[in-house]
Amino acid sequence: MPSAYAEAAERIGHPLAFQPEGGPHDEAITYDILTWGQYKFPFASRVDRYKWLETRHMVNISDRWNRDKTDDLQFAFFNGIGWESWENIWGIWNGITPRDSEATRRVATIERGVAPFLVTKDWEPFSPMLHFGVFASRWPMGEETVWTIINRNEYNITGPEMELPVQEAMHYFDLYHGVEIIP
Repeated sequence: MPSAYAEAAERIGHPLAFQPEGGPHDEAITYDILTWGQYKFPFASRVDRYKWLETRHMVNISDRWNRDKTDDLQFAFFNGIGWESWENIWGIWNGITPRDSEATRRVATIERGVAPFLVTKDWEPFSPMLHFGVFASRWPMGEETVWTIINRNEYNITGPEMELPVQEAMHYFDLYHGVEIIP
């Protein structure tokens, strides 16, 4: 998408939001605020390039034909970006499993609730974790911090996930399960 489209839209007072499939070229990051991210996901999560270059850029992960949405949701959550829940693909049904539906509901609720954190320029992907295969992004804002944590293993992890200094009068929450954590 050339910059001429965005510039013309701005001149007539009708700004447009472009959302190209596959991502913009580097120059377009300055005017292209949305992207469809169609990626392959390795075991160790990756940092989304467009989100890293411009933290306000909203990538929406889209793997329309994939039946298991775990990789898509984890990558989106780790990077603080969106996910395209495309079930009806030009009339072909590719429904979402109950497990993926619940994960989508929780991730969407969390990301909406902490949205201001997810555009901070102080974003720190790959915050230190205690277990192999568990990855986190740290999103500090003022005196508060949010971590988006994913488990890329094919098994559950139990016990402590990270070490933080305990601060008196500080509250800690597991937003995914909706409970306060007592240090």
